[in-house]
Amino acid sequence: MRRFFVETLAAIGGRQPLGEAAAHVHVLRLEVDTEVELFDGEGRRCRARLTGDDEAELLEELPRVRRTGPTLILGLAKPPATELSIRLATELGARALHFVFAKHSVPRSVGNKWLRFERIAREASRQSERTFVPRLMPPAPLRDVLARRSEHARGMYAWARGGALPERAHTDDWIAIGPEGGWSEEERQTFENASFEPISLGANVLRVPTAVAASLAVHGHLAARPDAK
Repeated sequence: MRRFFVETLAAIGGRQPLGEAAAHVHVLRLEVDTEVELFDGEGRRCRARLTGDDEAELLEELPRVRRTGPTLILGLAKPPATELSIRLATELGARALHFVFAKHSVPRSVGNKWLRFERIAREASRQSERTFVPRLMPPAPLRDVLARRSEHARGMYAWARGGALPERAHTDDWIAIGPEGGWSEEERQTFENASFEPISLGANVLRVPTAVAASLAVHGHLAARPDAK
C-alpha cells in the first residue's frame, strides 16, 4: 500500500485534501478508488481511498506507534552535507535533529533552505515507511541546545579521541555530530560540563553524513539487543 504524508488528518469518514502528496499520486498514476495509507508525521495514520479532485476518503484509523529513537545534535554543515544528513538520520530512526552554530560551521545561517530541509525529512519518512517525521529544530547556540535535554537522558558527542561506544543503547539518548572540522576545544568543554560522554566512531576521519549514519546504525543495532532499555 502506498504511503503519503499530509499536514493534518481529518475525521474517519471525512474527505482528506492530499496537499503536496497530490503531486506524488499523479506521478504514480494512481486511479480513483486505490487504497493508500496517509500519515501526519506525529503518530496518526489512516487507511484511505482516493476519490479524485486531489482528495481521499478516510476509511480506518490504524494503530498509533510510539515515538522512539535517539535525538541528534548536528553542527551546521554545508547544505549538501546537511541535506544528506537529514535524509540518513530520518531513514535510520532519529527522533529529532537539533542544529547548532558551531565554531567550524561554514554557513552561519540556513537562509531559504529550511523549508527544503523539512521536505527532505517528510519525503525520507514516507520512503522509509516511518510513521513519525523527525522534528527539525532551527540552529541555535550549543548551550541552548544542550539545555533542552532532560536530566535522565544520556548524552554523547563524537570525537576522534573519544572512548568506546556504550554497550547498551537507550531510546532517549542524545548524540552530537560536529560539522566539517569537528568540535572545537571550547565546545568539547561545553559538552563535558553538560555531562556528555566523548565517543569515537572509528579510527578514520568521517564526513558528516557518514558520521551520522555510523552513529545511528550502531545505536539501532545496540537498541535491538534483548537487554536494551
